[in-house]
Amino acid sequence: MRLAFLTLLVAALVASTTARSDDFERGVEAYERGDHTGAWLRFWAMAQQGNAAAQFNLAQLYRQGLGIERELTFSRYWYEAAARQGHALAQYSLGVMHERGDGVPTDPIAARAWYSLAASQNVELARRALQRLDRITASNAPR
Repeated sequence: MRLAFLTLLVAALVASTTARSDDFERGVEAYERGDHTGAWLRFWAMAQQGNAAAQFNLAQLYRQGLGIERELTFSRYWYEAAARQGHALAQYSLGVMHERGDGVPTDPIAARAWYSLAASQNVELARRALQRLDRITASNAPR
């Protein structure tokens, strides 16, 4: 009885994971076809369930205004949700937002913190951003 229950539980988890993976792939396919609204719908549903990759993709759609109105507040919200789960590109994107002041006040300290998290996960763009910030800081230092 116990083995049968465990077998059913494992089967349900595998089916659930496969369904989520299929939904994500359908969202990517919709995006690639130019169906940004369809992609948004797929990613939004998965983002609500805590899928970090879907949260990142949803943030990208909001940031670029694809399939929906461009909304940097929502973009930041979803980047932060993904970044808290360790999504490196979301961390990098938050660094960019804080460095440029896109939808948030310009904050080089926050930018550096987000870039550092992404760089620690081998995001080369984040490493370059940190180097750029270091050069800016060095050139602004009193002599």
